[in-house]
Amino acid sequence: MGVGYYCIHGAVARDCYTCFASKRHKDDQARIAELEGALREAIESVEDWAGYASAYFREKHDLEGEVKKLRKALENV
Repeated sequence: MGVGYYCIHGAVARDCYTCFASKRHKDDQARIAELEGALREAIESVEDWAGYASAYFREKHDLEGEVKKLRKALENV
């Protein structure tokens, strides 16, 4: 057995599903955290510029409802 060639499960490292799944899970968790951060920034951005929009625009495009949908999506992540 060469060092680094076999995983901790005794399988050839590149063929070990458990190791692959574990790495994939970590990668997925990192991506989810990144997307959550982007969604938080988007919500803050919409709330910031919505203050400059006219009441007509805010009502026509239901900005309050849109922000609620974004917040609901963030809660469900």
